[in-house]
Amino acid sequence: MSQQLTFDDLAAAQNERTVTTIAKVLTVDVARIAVRVTEFWRTVSIRGEDECWPWTGYLNEDGYGDSSSPARCTARTNSP
Repeated sequence: MSQQLTFDDLAAAQNERTVTTIAKVLTVDVARIAVRVTEFWRTVSIRGEDECWPWTGYLNEDGYGDSSSPARCTARTNSP
């Protein structure tokens, strides 16, 4: 399947093989997202709800926090 699959596709599936295929793809995507979220939060110093939560990971040349994925997607943090 070359198209992007969603949970709506899973609900609309007409046979068991299609359901199994879609469920496997969605499970892999959810697992990848969970890994990236976990990696991101490991580089944040979580403090009180009214305090700054500083970035403890890599800082680029401009002083911004960078968390790059293998696909070259980048999440940037607020300015220092």
